[in-house]
Amino acid sequence: MIKNSTQKRYGVPLIITLILTTITIVIYLYFLRDVPVRLGEEIKTTGKLASQDFEGFVQQNIKSLENLRSRIEDSHGNYLKYWDKDAERILDQNKSINFIQWIDTSSVIRKMVPASGNSKQINQVIQNYPGRLAEWKHHISDTTTNITSFPQAQNGSHFFMVDTPVYFNGKFQGTISAEMDFSPYFSKLTSYLRGYAVELKDRDGNVLYAFHNPQPEVFSENLIYDKKLYLDVDQGEFWTFNLMFDDVENPKGSTILIDLTFVFGLLMSFMLGLVFHYYLKALHAVRVSKESNRKLTQTNEELKEEREKANRASMAKTEFVANMSHEIRTPLNAILGLSELLQGSGVNKESLQYLELMQQSSKALLALINDILILDKLESGKETLAKDTFSPLEVTETIINFYRPSVEAQNIELKYEKTISRGAQVIGDRARFEQILINLFSNALKFTQKGAINIIYKEVVVTASREVSIQFSIEDTGIGIPKGKMDSIFDRFTQLDSGMRKKHAGGGLGLSITKQHVELMEGTIKVASKLHKGSTFTLGLDFPLVKKENEALDQPVEVLDTNSKLNALAVDDNKLNNIILSKVLKMMSMETDLAFNGKEALERVGTTDFDLIFMDVHMPEMDGFETTRHIRETNKDVLMQPRGR
Repeated sequence: MIKNSTQKRYGVPLIITLILTTITIVIYLYFLRDVPVRLGEEIKTTGKLASQDFEGFVQQNIKSLENLRSRIEDSHGNYLKYWDKDAERILDQNKSINFIQWIDTSSVIRKMVPASGNSKQINQVIQNYPGRLAEWKHHISDTTTNITSFPQAQNGSHFFMVDTPVYFNGKFQGTISAEMDFSPYFSKLTSYLRGYAVELKDRDGNVLYAFHNPQPEVFSENLIYDKKLYLDVDQGEFWTFNLMFDDVENPKGSTILIDLTFVFGLLMSFMLGLVFHYYLKALHAVRVSKESNRKLTQTNEELKEEREKANRASMAKTEFVANMSHEIRTPLNAILGLSELLQGSGVNKESLQYLELMQQSSKALLALINDILILDKLESGKETLAKDTFSPLEVTETIINFYRPSVEAQNIELKYEKTISRGAQVIGDRARFEQILINLFSNALKFTQKGAINIIYKEVVVTASREVSIQFSIEDTGIGIPKGKMDSIFDRFTQLDSGMRKKHAGGGLGLSITKQHVELMEGTIKVASKLHKGSTFTLGLDFPLVKKENEALDQPVEVLDTNSKLNALAVDDNKLNNIILSKVLKMMSMETDLAFNGKEALERVGTTDFDLIFMDVHMPEMDGFETTRHIRETNKDVLMQPRGR
C-alpha cells in the first residue's frame, strides 16, 4: 500500500509535466515560423514613413531657395535689394544651410550671407570642385536646380552645394547658391527609429549618412527597405535610402518574447507537475496531521491540568509567604517590644549592650522579611500604587535628616544641593517613594567607609502637563561596582561581596525592590560607577500636581491630645504582642483594654468608647479589615491604626 501511494505521488505529476511540455514546444515552433513574415512587413511600413521624412526634409530646404528665386523673378529683379534680409530669414528657418551666395553670370560670388567669416570669398570665382562648375553651367541652360555633392569632411559630414538659376527680363541673371549639411538633422529624424539602422548613399555609392551601424549585406531582401530619393530627375541625381534592423542576431528582439514565453511555459509545466505532486503529498500529510492533532489535543488537556496545578501551587506559595511573614514578624515585633521595655527598666550596662545587639539583629531580620514580602508582591503583580498627597522635597529632606547622625558618626561628609522652583505638592505613592530613597541612602552608607555622600535634588514643574519632574542623585565615594557586575546590580539576591569573606550585611534585595518600585511608578533609575572610586545612582520620577496647590494644606488633620487621658484598645491574636503594646501605652499614660480577635474587639467597642484602636490585620475568625468595617458602621470618630502590615 505504501509503495502504491509513493508511485502515485511521483508518477502522475511526471505524466502531467510531459504533456504540458509537449504542448508548449508545439506552440513555440508555430510562432517562431511566423517571425520573418512579420518582420518584413514591419520593415516595409517603417521604411516608407522614414524615407518620406528624409525626402521631405531635403526638399523643404531646397524649396526655400526656389521660393527666394521666385520672389526675385516675379519682381523683375527689384526684390534683390531685400536679398540679404531674406537670406538671413532662410538661414534662421533652415539650420542645415551653412551659407547662401549670389553668383553672377560670370560665376563670380557677389553676395554672401552670413558675411562674417566669409568675406574672402566675395568677388571670387566659384571653386572648381570636380563637376561643380560644369554642372553649374549646365543648369544655367535648362533652368533646373543643381545639387553637387562635396567630398566627405573630417568630422564625417557631407556637404552639398545647391544652385538655383534666376531668370528675368528674358535672360539669365545669376544663381542663388547655398551650402547644406543634412547630417545633424538626419540624426534628429532617426531619434524615433530605435531598433533600426539607416544608410543613405549618393548615386556613386558613397555613404552620405549612417545610423546604428547598418549592415545590409547580412540581411535578406525582405528585411531591407530600399528606395531612391530623386533630387534632380533630369540629371539622374538621386540618393539611395536603406532601412534595416540594427541587431543582426535578433532583429528588434523579435524572438525574445517568444523565447521568454517558451521558457515560461516550460517552467509552468514543471511547476504544475510539482504542485500536483505536493497536492498528493498534502493529502497524505492531512491524514497524518489529523492523527497528530488528536494526540496534540490530548497533550494540551494534560498540560492544562498541569498548568492549573502550577497556578494552585503558585497561589499556595504566595499565601504561604504572606502567612509565614506574618507569623515570623509577630514574634520579632514582640522581641523588639520586650527589648525596648527592658531598656527602660534599669538593667545594668552589660545587659543594656545585649539588648541593643538583640534589637539590631531583630531589626535586620525584620527588614529582610519585609523585603521578601515586598518582592513577592511585586513579582506576583499584586502591588498597586497609592494616591497620597505629599511634598517630595519634604520627604527627601526628612530622610536626609534621619540619616545625618549615622553619616556623621562614621566621619563621612554629607553634602546636599537642591534646585527647585517651589516645594510642590504632588499625588503619588508616598510610602514607595520613601522606600526608594531609603534604599538608595542606606546602600550608599553601607558601602562608604570614608569620604563623602553627595545628594542632588532637582524639581521642575511642567505647567503645560501639570506635572512635577523629580531627579534625585546620590553619589558616594565607596568601594564602587566592578564592570562585570554592572549589568546584574539590580538583580535580586545579588551582592558585590559574597561567600565566606562577605564584609557587608544584607540579603541583596534592596536594589532589586528599588528598581521594581521605580518601574511600577513609570520612572527611571541609572547607575554609574568606578571601582574603588564610588558610585552614582540617578532616579527620575514624574508626579501629577494636585488640582490646587493648597489642597493638602486645607484638609483637616486629626490630632490627638496626648495630655488628656486617652482610652485605647489593642486587638491582636498574639497575647505577647498585646501585653507589650499595653505596657507601652500605659507608659504613655493611656488606659488600655485588650482583645484577642475581631469578635472580642466588636464586643469591647459595643460597651466602651475608645479614642484609639490598634488593629491587627491577620487574625482568625474575623480579620482586621472586616472588623474595622463593622466598627466604622457604628463609630466613625475613633482613630484606627492598622498593625501587622
